[in-house]
Amino acid sequence: MSPDLAPLLRELQTFRDLLSAEAEALAAADADRLGDLTARREAANARLLSHWQALAGALGASADSNLAELRARAGADGDWDALEHLARETARLNAVNGRLLEEQLRRAQTALQVLRNAASSHGLYDADGRAQELFNFNRRIDIA
Repeated sequence: MSPDLAPLLRELQTFRDLLSAEAEALAAADADRLGDLTARREAANARLLSHWQALAGALGASADSNLAELRARAGADGDWDALEHLARETARLNAVNGRLLEEQLRRAQTALQVLRNAASSHGLYDADGRAQELFNFNRRIDIA
């Protein structure tokens, strides 16, 4: 008899939906939404791990077994196909989000470097943040 995959499928769908929402937030650079989504994704990940461990335990396999190993122990049915499809889709979304995060990080580091360069260029801004004239053409060289 094949184990009930419904709880794992539901949790994986929730995780996939969170990754999709995270991709939208990353593309929009919506930091406020990302904070909430990250917390929700971490909680969903913990629940997903719990379901995975329960499935592996029910099949007499170790928790670090992969999907193919668990399927081989359980026998094949339609739910396993759906689970494999959803797992591939989730992995793809996770990879996309990783690339989006890398791009966001690259942009942030570039902006930070521009600000650091501007701050270290003496003569651009005074202590109050006002722009200074780099060249004061009205100043006379013979007056101290």
